Amino acid sequence: MPLRIARCPEGQRTTLRLSGRIRHGDVKEISGQMDVPTSDLVFDLKEVTLEDRDVVRFLRACELEGVKLVHCPRYIRDWISQEPG
Repeated sequence: MPLRIARCPEGQRTTLRLSGRIRHGDVKEISGQMDVPTSDLVFDLKEVTLEDRDVVRFLRACELEGVKLVHCPRYIRDWISQEPG
């Protein structure tokens, strides 16, 4: 299933509900939706599967910049935590 992005403004925060497979080539599309301060941005990862380590690095970098990751599957959280600092 290809990546789908649903943009959901919620007060001062904006949630990007991501579903489907995220591949390296999708990072540019996700980045293009990040037009609010990262501290006001949430990625809902409930319906996501990952394809490669580059996406994990992207998610980790986003989280370090203030993006909140919610409904993050355990295997993705484990993969993010294993990335070197």
